[in-house]
Amino acid sequence: AAATAATAATAATMASALPEVQDLQAKLEKQDAGEPDGELVRDLLAGLDGVAMTLDILRKTKIGKTVAKFKKGGDAAIAATAKQLIKKWKAVAEGRAAPSPAAAA
Repeated sequence: AAATAATAATAATMASALPEVQDLQAKLEKQDAGEPDGELVRDLLAGLDGVAMTLDILRKTKIGKTVAKFKKGGDAAIAATAKQLIKKWKAVAEGRAAPSPAAAA
């Protein structure tokens, strides 16, 4: 029964986080297409950092590829944040980290 509850909790987390990740991803992709607004990109990356990321969300959205585009560029703060997110998500993908608790807050 505990496994079923954990599975249901994971499904509920993904159901609430997936649309948020997709929305943030769409906004980031628009920033990548043109001249990026540094402040907006930092806010979008911060928003992604607050999401309880799961392997399923990473796979469905391919958000890592979108964020990786910002690892290089003129803004050091954006590049550092993008690198930190990628590192954090790699740990999730490799099963070394639990989803961020921030989404529960």
